[in-house]
Amino acid sequence: MFIDLTIAGIIQANLWLSGAPWLESVQASKPYWFIRILSAIPITAGFIALFIGLVTGPQGAGARAIELGANEQKATDVHPSFASKSFAQELGIGSSGQVLRMSYFAAMLAGVGFFAVSVILLGVLPGKVLDQQIALMSPENVLKPTISEIRGRAIYAREGCAYCHTQQIRYTEADIRRFGAPTLAWEGQFDFPHLWGTRRIGPDLARAGATRSADWQLLHLYSPRTVVPLSVMPSYSSLFDGAPDKPKQEAYDLLAFIESLGRAREIAWPDGDKAARELVLEDKWALMSFDAPLLNAHPNKTRARGEFPDFGEPASSEIAQQLWLDNCATCHGETGQGDGLAAAWLEPRPADFTQYEYTDNNIADALWNGIDGTAMPAWRDQSPENLAALVTFVQGLSLSGTGSETEVDSNELILGQQVYAANCIQCHGIAGDGNGFAASELDVAPTDFRNKRPSISQSIRVLQNGIDGSSMAPWNDRLSANEMLAVTHYLRGFFNAGGRNNDSSEGVN
Repeated sequence: MFIDLTIAGIIQANLWLSGAPWLESVQASKPYWFIRILSAIPITAGFIALFIGLVTGPQGAGARAIELGANEQKATDVHPSFASKSFAQELGIGSSGQVLRMSYFAAMLAGVGFFAVSVILLGVLPGKVLDQQIALMSPENVLKPTISEIRGRAIYAREGCAYCHTQQIRYTEADIRRFGAPTLAWEGQFDFPHLWGTRRIGPDLARAGATRSADWQLLHLYSPRTVVPLSVMPSYSSLFDGAPDKPKQEAYDLLAFIESLGRAREIAWPDGDKAARELVLEDKWALMSFDAPLLNAHPNKTRARGEFPDFGEPASSEIAQQLWLDNCATCHGETGQGDGLAAAWLEPRPADFTQYEYTDNNIADALWNGIDGTAMPAWRDQSPENLAALVTFVQGLSLSGTGSETEVDSNELILGQQVYAANCIQCHGIAGDGNGFAASELDVAPTDFRNKRPSISQSIRVLQNGIDGSSMAPWNDRLSANEMLAVTHYLRGFFNAGGRNNDSSEGVN
């Protein structure tokens, strides 16, 4: 068991150091988990055999043998003596029984002493150091957990989540690159007992707050493999009333606790870190946390759109297909029609790629930064060649080019422009760039029609029905069928298939 666990640990550690996707390290460790199970079988069988022997053998046989031996000793009047009586007299010992009693007493004292020293060295002294660090580095008025978060923490502990997830970003370069600034002592000052954990079958959760949408988190608790096909996490469907959109109070409490992780430091950052840094200029470990380039570097956390690297040459189409099935199909469906297993439970629904045409940059931007306000995360833990392969794969799903060259009557375009100016520029902007004056107030950013062009049928469908989970409402009561068709043709004209249209693209690598 020791050897296979050591091998699994070394493999996982090397994958973590390389920055590979988290699930890749989990998949690589699976064979050694099975070896561990097999090696545990003979050990378990030995304990079972021992227990059976204890409860089924002749009862009292040992006691009778000892009593018989004692009687025989009395009968022969054998009294062991020391080789040197003077030595025994110096010790004040008159018999071997006294020697045994003293040895037992010495062993007891040694055990109690070792335990006391262990508690002091491993518990009391580190606790005092933590208390000193908390007093020195903690900002004023740290946000305390709510009642719901306290209940959620108890559920987290009860369900054994800490057996697979840590809540401590460690002071290593690999952790800093993957998760962000190492955890400071004051971040867990209200945790008792702490739930830092030691095993990482699942990723660290110290900065889990605001890294995923609430509907994704609830669906992940209800049915993990609906959103992450390769997950080994068990289902917690008992926290729901039969469906992921019917959470019980316990599910809400657990979600509240997960969303609270990392929030206190995020609220205090950066001013709190700057003030504390001035007090610990000689503490290299604290400085490692304060000087980390990002507070939350979680690879799935969404960021502001616009900046993303050049992915370079794509991986093979076979790799792209497997990446799609492992990471995207559960939401977008195998054929990209937005009909994956998770789609019905997410708002807004995942995109139907077959009804849109995209610029390469739009897809690359979404993969690197995610889409805030939706369940679409960032995928920065994937390699550039894998992300480039996904860009190509998604482009291959698009069917919206059909009819894109259809001639449109100029009068219809004029009508479309008038409808757009009267109803759409507040959110989508004059130039269709999704940067209207109301856009910054919306949870889900309006569509940038320069980078994304809907098919005619899809545009009409959205105008008629709206988009659940977004600010896009139905327009049936305000626009006629002719006006919907006219504005559809007009907004489709914004699309620039070959251009890099993002306003912030000048700063893109």
